[in-house]
Amino acid sequence: VKVLESRSILGGRARSWVDGVTRDPVHIGPHVVVSEYPNFFKLLAKLKTLDKIVWQPWRHFVTFVRGEEDYHIRTRTLPAPASWGPASILDPFVTWADKHSTVPAAVHCLSLEEDELMKLDDQSGAEFLRGLGVSEDYIRHFWGFLSHAILNVPVEEVSATALV
Repeated sequence: VKVLESRSILGGRARSWVDGVTRDPVHIGPHVVVSEYPNFFKLLAKLKTLDKIVWQPWRHFVTFVRGEEDYHIRTRTLPAPASWGPASILDPFVTWADKHSTVPAAVHCLSLEEDELMKLDDQSGAEFLRGLGVSEDYIRHFWGFLSHAILNVPVEEVSATALV
């Protein structure tokens, strides 16, 4: 038997680690499910496991916490991942300048053709975002969260292709 692994730790997405700053356990693997994924629900129904999902309160996506203050991101009836976009605009933990810094990056990402996207695979998500002028605070707060929550990889390690 030959095991091939790109990292020094085996398991890829099927593992956990402890965050170096917060000391919180970060359990990875598929775990984020929102109501805007109809094909996923069809699959769960076919597998007879649809009733196994444990839901957060209606339209609740995530709660950001800083000290004693928290902010709840609630989804809207838009296709994922845009379903949580409107609430993230009101996020009090980053400045309007930080939020605005990601707009040109988002427009750029939406304009990429598949061959252009694949060329980004050797660049980290964080490097890519920095190159497009996204602020460090927004990379850490928004994109760092997004990378962990959906891709289960730190934004400094995820490929730009996967992040986009």
